[in-house]
Order: sequence, then C-alpha cells, then structure tokens
Amino acid sequence: MSHSPNARRPASGFRGTRLGELARRLHAETGVGYQKALGAVMAASAAGRLPERLDDDGVDLALRHMLGQETAVWAPDLLGSSWPVYYRPLLS
Repeated sequence: MSHSPNARRPASGFRGTRLGELARRLHAETGVGYQKALGAVMAASAAGRLPERLDDDGVDLALRHMLGQETAVWAPDLLGSSWPVYYRPLLS
C-alpha cells in the first residue's frame, strides 16, 4: 500500500502515537472516516486546542473536548469534578 507524499501523518514519537490514537477513538465515536478524524486531530493540535500532555487522561480529555462533551463528568478523580492542573489551560 503506497501513501501519498502529501498525506497528513501524525508526528513521530510518543505524541504522534497519541495523536493517532486520538484519531482512531474520534473515528470510532463519530463514524467519520479515519483520515477525516486524523485531519481534525492534526488541525486541533496545530491550533493548540489539545492538551500539551497526551497521556491516557490527556487523550481522553482531548476526545471529550473534540466531541463537545461535558469534561467534568469524565474527570479522572473519584468525584468526577476536576482535572489535574496541567490540563486546565484546555478547559478554560
């Protein structure tokens, strides 16, 4: 399978892997094609609309943010009301 030299690909390394994971999850949640989801993820990343930290919680927060869901419900703490401080710039 050959790829177009102009095709968008996730950045290399850990963040690139996480961008691809986010695109796959967005694709699964919305039913849009993977390439369209990847384009949306790459555009959000370029515009600074994704958390700087893309660990498991960061990918989940980014997905919820891109889907327009209430992020407090999905918070990783037991009370479901707050995200760690390093995610808060995305939420403000």
